[in-house]
Amino acid sequence: MMTRHFLFCTLLLGIVGVNAQGEELAFTFYALGDLAEGCMEKGTIATDVNDLGVVTGGTTVWPECDFPQADAHAFIWVNGVMTDVDALAEGLEIHTAYSVSRDGSVLFGIGAYPDTAVILQDGVVEALDIPKGCELNWSPFRMNRNGTMGAGTCDHASGIYTILPAVYFLEDGGSIVLDPLPDEPGIYGYARDVNDDGVVVGYYVVESGLRAFIWQQGVLTELENTLGGGESIAAYAISDTGFISGVATGADGLSSTMRYDLRTGEMIDLGGNLAAIDVNDRGDAVGPSIVDGNRQIPALYMDNQVIPLGDYLPIEYWLCTPWTINNYGWIVGEAYDADFTTIWGWLLVPIYDKGDYDGDGDVDLQDFGHFQRCFGAEPYIDGTLHVGCSVFDFDDDVDLDLDDYAAFQSAFTGALE
Repeated sequence: MMTRHFLFCTLLLGIVGVNAQGEELAFTFYALGDLAEGCMEKGTIATDVNDLGVVTGGTTVWPECDFPQADAHAFIWVNGVMTDVDALAEGLEIHTAYSVSRDGSVLFGIGAYPDTAVILQDGVVEALDIPKGCELNWSPFRMNRNGTMGAGTCDHASGIYTILPAVYFLEDGGSIVLDPLPDEPGIYGYARDVNDDGVVVGYYVVESGLRAFIWQQGVLTELENTLGGGESIAAYAISDTGFISGVATGADGLSSTMRYDLRTGEMIDLGGNLAAIDVNDRGDAVGPSIVDGNRQIPALYMDNQVIPLGDYLPIEYWLCTPWTINNYGWIVGEAYDADFTTIWGWLLVPIYDKGDYDGDGDVDLQDFGHFQRCFGAEPYIDGTLHVGCSVFDFDDDVDLDLDDYAAFQSAFTGALE
């Protein structure tokens, strides 16, 4: 008899995280919908979430149990409603939505193994220009929040099979392939992220390990590993404030999550044992962590703490990866069961003090802007508030009214240093 060794989330977490104000962390869990039919119960991954709560990803459709041929469809999830992007793309089969900008523009990949990339903007899907020499395959990973640049990879037809980082300029349709780093054979690499200043980060895989790079104003430079473990280092994400997250080898020879500050040049060990896959403008990062030798759980790296997130996901899983954290602490990711046949896409939304939508410890004009948006939004059919808006429901009666507005005014502190 085969025994399934599930990691049951509610049994794992032995510590409770606190924020910078010393308050205990709390989250609301959302299981993202799926488009599955027939023999697969769930088949959804979540890839990105912007500051308006728009979630992107891909979901699997199984047409029938006796012929389990899966089709992947990109989706946009907003306030509990999932939209199949294939219906918007005039016949194109868009398998995964990789990234969403501040205004809701979405970057996609097309094909079973993406051989091109498209962007959905203002309801129109447009293909991106293919970099010269990348006609075989290329794929996006992420675009910046203002929707002007994207980062990804391509198979570069340069005489040998080489995967190289690629940068996309979404405003004018241009694109370039970054030169490989010198001195080591067998190089292939990935441009993983780009911020609103056009700074691209990523890494190359070489015989000696991983080598991170920063591409800025057309100049490619290496990111030095200062954690004591030699050259091996990879950069996965960069925030608009210049925080870079990733993985680096420590002095003990083991992998460590790292965060680098582009403004100060300081690199720190975040305390995890895998990688910090994404980082927000505050420097809070997320990534997977290994426990009990082989179980992979999601973790939050915040305020010099490693906070396991498994206790906030009321599902049974074997492997769980958080992919993105937005500037308000919303986290999305994916979780697999032991057989890798069921995939859950999930969203965690922090529960902050009343009125403090962005969780920065004060109630100010930034929060008031979100209050206006929530106040004017139509409630769900079942009467519940939009995702994230319950922070303004001061009397907990599941609506926003003038009583809540008066309570918000009383809670208003203005911006605090």
